[in-house]
Amino acid sequence: MRTGQLSAASIASAMIALVDTAVSDVDVARYAEKLTARCLDLLGVQAAALLLAYPEPPLRPVAASSDEARAVLDLHAEDTDGPAMDCFTKGVAVTVPDLAAETHRTPALAAATQAGYAAWHTLPVRLREEMIGTLSLFSTDRGPLPTAVQGVGQALVDAAAVGLAHRRELTRSSALAQQLQTALDTRIVIEQAKGILAAQQDCTVDEAFQRLRRHARNTNQRIHDLAHDIVAGKPGQTVPHGPRHHRA
Repeated sequence: MRTGQLSAASIASAMIALVDTAVSDVDVARYAEKLTARCLDLLGVQAAALLLAYPEPPLRPVAASSDEARAVLDLHAEDTDGPAMDCFTKGVAVTVPDLAAETHRTPALAAATQAGYAAWHTLPVRLREEMIGTLSLFSTDRGPLPTAVQGVGQALVDAAAVGLAHRRELTRSSALAQQLQTALDTRIVIEQAKGILAAQQDCTVDEAFQRLRRHARNTNQRIHDLAHDIVAGKPGQTVPHGPRHHRA
């Protein structure tokens, strides 16, 4: 197995690039392709492919450095056995150092051998205790990954896990902010409609809300949609007068 470019500068550069996902337009598939490309540059393997349970399960192929590796991972995504699935379940690195001796186990292992790979190494992609995927490294040389290569590979996927988790939290925060804004906008429109209706029908704001809600229910509308039509002055949108309650 060739050793790749295991210099401190190249490793640091790769890790910084993988951690940085703060920009809003980060595409996960493109990000995964960046990770597999870094693996080829640094680890001396012939192919790399990423399976992710991101942003939620199930585990599925996201990126591969070659069509052959992608085809193997597509097959493997349907397996319950094999290196990537074992790695994801156990949360530890799994290696098949001699694929030719294991082709009987699953179609994916047989496909990897047919593609010319001699060994398949899989590293866990996790953030603390949460597994979010696996990185598969394919080599044309039999045998385990050298210790130094495996260490750098694990450092890369750890950095990628941090970057992906950061991106997921940014996405969730953005979605939550949008939900809160929508709820606020809805409340404002309803309050405006209550005020308009109270003035039109000379009733209290509470009475206006009861009439608004009752009419929405009777006409099978969402109360927000009805309130929006009232605020917009939509022609023909009339809320019937309800029973009057004497003001104090």
